[in-house]
Amino acid sequence: MNLDSLSLALSQISYLVDNLTKKNYRASQQEIQHIVNRHGPEADRHLLRCLFSHVDFSGDGKSSGKDFHQCSCLFFSLLNHCLSQLLRTWKRF
Repeated sequence: MNLDSLSLALSQISYLVDNLTKKNYRASQQEIQHIVNRHGPEADRHLLRCLFSHVDFSGDGKSSGKDFHQCSCLFFSLLNHCLSQLLRTWKRF
C-alpha cells in the first residue's frame, strides 16, 4: 500500500464528512465505505475521528441539526465497528 494513496484517501474521507448534506448523504456514505474497505483499519479509525470531531457533544441544544448527518453516519459507523469486533471475537472460539 502506497502512503500517498492512503493520505489521499484520508483527505477524501475528511472532505466527505465535512460536506455531508441531505442531498449527498447516500453517495458520500457509499464512497466512504468504498474507501474504508479499500484502505482498511487506518481509514476506519480516521473516519471515526472525523465524525467525532464534527459532532457537537456539548449538550446545550444549540446545534439546530447542523450535524445531523454526521451524527447519523457516526451512529452507523460505530454500530458497524462494534459488530465487526464482536464477530472477530466469536471467530476465535
